[in-house]
Amino acid sequence: MSPLPPPARLIHERKDWVPLLLALLACVALMLPLQWLTPMHSDDYAYTHKGISWAATWHHYTSWSGRLVADFLSSAVLAPRSHAFAASINTLAFVALIVLLWWLPRFKLSTAASFTSAFTVSARPWMAVRAYVLLFLLYWLGNPALGEVNFWIVGSANYVWTNVLHLLFLGLFLREALETKPTPPAGPGWSTRSTLTLLLAPIAGCTNENTSLSTLLLMVLVCLYVIVRDGVRWRAWHGKLVVYGLGFALGTAALLLAPGNAVRRRIFIKWNKLGWDDRVLLHFTERVPLALHHLGLLLLTALVLLLIAQRVRTAPARQQGALSWLFMLAAVVSLSVMVASPVLPQRSLAGTQMYLLLAISALLFSWEAQGREDGVMRPLRQGLNVFTATLALVFALSYGLMLRAYHQVSQQNAVRQQLIHEGMARGDVYIFIPKYHWLPLLRDEAEHFTEFFNDEMMSWYEGTWAAIRQFDVSGPYSTVEEARAMLTPAQGSAQQALEAWGRDIRKRPR
Repeated sequence: MSPLPPPARLIHERKDWVPLLLALLACVALMLPLQWLTPMHSDDYAYTHKGISWAATWHHYTSWSGRLVADFLSSAVLAPRSHAFAASINTLAFVALIVLLWWLPRFKLSTAASFTSAFTVSARPWMAVRAYVLLFLLYWLGNPALGEVNFWIVGSANYVWTNVLHLLFLGLFLREALETKPTPPAGPGWSTRSTLTLLLAPIAGCTNENTSLSTLLLMVLVCLYVIVRDGVRWRAWHGKLVVYGLGFALGTAALLLAPGNAVRRRIFIKWNKLGWDDRVLLHFTERVPLALHHLGLLLLTALVLLLIAQRVRTAPARQQGALSWLFMLAAVVSLSVMVASPVLPQRSLAGTQMYLLLAISALLFSWEAQGREDGVMRPLRQGLNVFTATLALVFALSYGLMLRAYHQVSQQNAVRQQLIHEGMARGDVYIFIPKYHWLPLLRDEAEHFTEFFNDEMMSWYEGTWAAIRQFDVSGPYSTVEEARAMLTPAQGSAQQALEAWGRDIRKRPR
């Protein structure tokens, strides 16, 4: 049994991990209130209805979507019908995503067939925390669909939870392929990490279309680099990388070749009439420039850090710089392959955003690996501190406005629920509820959740045969009386006519 470390070593290790742990707890504390205030909406009702049985999963796969992982996870989290449970899972997934973006590039790349001692970074703990905080701020402020991706259970299942699995697999794969090892492996050597990587491969491949294709290309490039690095000689442990790639490719094939994708594509009639030349022209002249505009903060940050990295000429900086270019390439591919998609909503840029943040994370880590303060690094780090502080101030404004707006929406949801339950008690055939009214946000187009209204599934969820309809409002409301007072005379007359018709229907003999 190994002796306990001396108190001095315990204190030193505590200084390393306590600041980062505090940053994680702060992230949880910021996210949980917003998740708690977010009501069920949009497709949350439909995926609760779908369930997690094999029959339901197969029917959805063959009639609508190939995203087996996302569709199953969303229904599984919604199945208990517990808002607290769903909010907690969504909060933990968000924190896990930022942690994995921070963790993924933090390993030593092996640049030769010979193996050297494992890499240890002697960086100050606050530098690692600063990198984590900066990634969090960039994710928040640079996210073109923050509300739809993070404050919507089905949206999170498609673009947060799946990216968590994707990043975990990618991080393990890169370590298996590129990490410096203490001794050269004699054979494949299936360790616990290797087994976990293999198990995650098909799951990660079946997460999201553009990220799966981009990562598959990235894996091919990494495998080619490893073979060249090792003298273009096949080694036994190279077989593991091929097995990982095959597992990932199988998951990607299951995602892309799903029968439901073909069924869903029929909806886009105008798109189907376009030739490939028109599709390419539309994508790269209209959709891509708009996407780059939405990702402007991340693109600018990544490019500036890449330019600065040219002045840092140490081996770790060059290696992490090469890795960042690889992630930038994956970002370009993830956006380019969407040429085959009929639509390019802002939430579908989550994969491109993920790769840009990975590139930024790798560059930040290369700075930490310097471990020195010279004439070049000192002003660069001071500038990075100023940039982080500026983003923190903007985030404070964004978060404050979101907290106020989401609290107001939560109150409005209580009014909507009251109207639904009163209508059910009366036996109404039609139940009218007010739409949500959003208070101003820093980025109105990005920070509110999706406003798609599925009346049929909402009626099913509430347990009523009545048709639930929404009416427009001109301002915020916190009581039923305030909401009804916003009805225009025409809306009021139409609502009364439908209610009278419903009462007449109930009186007719059956």
